[in-house]
Amino acid sequence: MHPKSEYHRWPGIVWIVLAPIIALMAVISTVESQEVYYVQLWSFAVVALLGFIFGIAFLFKTEAARRGLIILSWVGCIYFFGSSIVGAGYSFMSSGVDHSFSSILFVLAVVAIIAVQGIPFLLMARKLTHMRCTDA
Repeated sequence: MHPKSEYHRWPGIVWIVLAPIIALMAVISTVESQEVYYVQLWSFAVVALLGFIFGIAFLFKTEAARRGLIILSWVGCIYFFGSSIVGAGYSFMSSGVDHSFSSILFVLAVVAIIAVQGIPFLLMARKLTHMRCTDA
């Protein structure tokens, strides 16, 4: 168990800071389909709103907020890891893509860059899983 002085509020602060960034990502997105844009906008807006609400609630040490941030952190992790896997699959299965060594390295580099962004969400979800709001 952590001593009372070691209760960490950083996951709540991280999600409070991330919320407007997530909303901005959705607003400035450039997709060709209007329907896809609105689905993406609403999805990101819901995640941003929940992240902000759970982030503030986490600062007040509520257990529900901790559980909500665990779910949102897993969603962020799955989003980035899933995007990298789908991007790699799409790149390698496209018929118009050159399958030379340099193009494969480029695709793998892009996939790695996208996947690495999911690591902080994974670490946060794991940390939140072992954290208790009643430790403070």
